[in-house]
Amino acid sequence: MSDIVNIYEVDGLGKTYEKGKARSYAVYNVGLTIQKGEILGLVGESGCGKSTLGRLLLRLERPTRGKIRFNGTDITNYSFNEMNSIRQNMQMVFQGSSNSFNPYFTVKQIVREPLDNYFKLSDAELNEKIRAMLERVGLGSEYLYRYSSELSGGQRQRVGIARALIMNPEFVVCDEAVSSVDYVLKKQILALLLDLKKKNSFTYLFISHDIAAVKAICDRVAVMYLGNIVEILPHADSEALHPYTQALLAAMLIPDPEIKNEKKVLFKEGGELKVPQRGCVFQSRCLYCKEKCLAERPGLREISNGHSVACHFC
Repeated sequence: MSDIVNIYEVDGLGKTYEKGKARSYAVYNVGLTIQKGEILGLVGESGCGKSTLGRLLLRLERPTRGKIRFNGTDITNYSFNEMNSIRQNMQMVFQGSSNSFNPYFTVKQIVREPLDNYFKLSDAELNEKIRAMLERVGLGSEYLYRYSSELSGGQRQRVGIARALIMNPEFVVCDEAVSSVDYVLKKQILALLLDLKKKNSFTYLFISHDIAAVKAICDRVAVMYLGNIVEILPHADSEALHPYTQALLAAMLIPDPEIKNEKKVLFKEGGELKVPQRGCVFQSRCLYCKEKCLAERPGLREISNGHSVACHFC
C-alpha cells in the first residue's frame, strides 16, 4: 500500500446552487482520493451529482466549500490564469461529444484546438500529432477534413476522445462517454479507453450509470447518492454492503434473454429525494432505516482494506 500515490485528494467538497431563497445541493460533502494510474468508477442515479463532481475536480466549476488537491497542490481557489498553467494535465470526454464540437470545424480543427491553446508548434508537427492521435483511436487520415455532421455517433465519440487525449493529460474525466452508443460501439470504446490508459498511464474518473460498463473497465468504484459518497468498493466486482449500492446493483438488467429479470422491492416508495437536515442521506428510501439513522449522519468509514461505507449498520 505504501507505493500508492494519489493524483487527487478531496475533502468535504460541496457545491450549492441558490435561486432566490431556494437552495439545492449538487455535491454535498464528498471526501475522496483518486490514485495515479487507476480507473475510478463513479456511479449513481441521474441527478445525484456525478457530473458536477467531475467538473469540480477539473475546476470547471468553483466549489462552495471543501478542498481539492491535485498532485499534492491545493487548487480549490485557483484563478483562471493559475488553472491555465495546469489545465493541459486534466481533460474531459463528454457524453455525446458532438454537442461540444464547433459544427463549422473539421475533425482536424477539432483535435488541433487544444494544441493551439497551449503549444506553439509548426504545421508539420501539428499534422503529425493529429494523424497519430486519430490512428490511436481507430480513425484514419481520411477523416481529417470531415465535419462532425458527416460522422457516425461512434466516430464522433472517438474524435472527442482524441481531442481530450492529444494533450497527453495525467487525468481524464469520462462523463457518460459510452451512454449514447450501441452495444458493439460501447465495447469498442471501452476497449480503446482501457488500451490508451495502459499505454499512457492515464488516470480516469469514469462517470456512468451503466453498471456493466463500470464493471468492465474500472478498478475501484465510488457510489454516489444525493451528492454524497455512500460506498467505495475496492474492486468493481466487490460485494456491496450499503443498502443503496445493493439496490442499485439489483436494479441492473441482465442482458440475457434466457434469464428472467425478477421484480424486486429496492426502495421505500415515496421517499423524499433531498438531503435531510439530520441523519443518513438515504433514510427516506432505505428499507432498513432505524432511529439512529434518523438522528445521526454516518461518516464514510473503512471497514476492510479499501472498502468504505457510510452506514451505521454495515
